[in-house]
Amino acid sequence: MLDTKNLLSKHFLFQGLNESDTEAIAKLFIERQYKLGEILFLKGDKSLDMMLVVKGKVHITANSIDGKEIILNALGPGGIIGEIALLDGKPRSAQATMIEDSLMLVIRRNDFMHLLHQKTDLAIHLMILLCQKLRDTSEIVENIALNSVPVRLAKFLLKESKVDLGRIEANESFILQHTQTEIGNFIGSGRERVNRILHDWEDRKIISITPDNKTVTLLKPDALKNIADNNFL
Repeated sequence: MLDTKNLLSKHFLFQGLNESDTEAIAKLFIERQYKLGEILFLKGDKSLDMMLVVKGKVHITANSIDGKEIILNALGPGGIIGEIALLDGKPRSAQATMIEDSLMLVIRRNDFMHLLHQKTDLAIHLMILLCQKLRDTSEIVENIALNSVPVRLAKFLLKESKVDLGRIEANESFILQHTQTEIGNFIGSGRERVNRILHDWEDRKIISITPDNKTVTLLKPDALKNIADNNFL
């Protein structure tokens, strides 16, 4: 049986609450299982639940003006989904699709709003979470609107590498968690364009990628950072 209380006590949103409060909140969550490919909700849906990802992965997507799908976020264990509709009671602002079999903890809007009126710490944490998501979304929109595809791709790879850009060294390697199609969706491009740029960077010895496209090594991280900073292409 899932230890909901323990999971919530470790989550950013519920940190700072005492044990009895966490236990009371845990009783309000419902476990739900979702399958790969299942749509959690569509843009415009009126579902008002908030979900906490326990296992699996979810893509939050929207369509660009030219009809391309853009991945706004990829959420794994610990990720929060549906907090905007939960708070304002309005239809969903994007689509959520399961890209792995997943386990969620779900809480209904009425129960959560009642909690917010009682728990100041919870309201403050949720406000911080929403502000960070707003910053992330603004960065995505600005990146697609103002930067070329190579710049967007370089920024994406550096972010995925999770290295300290101030101390980045040659030959840093990291596991690429997304397919080239997914990367294209993240940066507002297509798989073919992503593939061509990656091959060009391999030819220029900026990066190397294993044959299975899973592991990326930053051979010339400064060169990649220069591309990300739009200093040269």
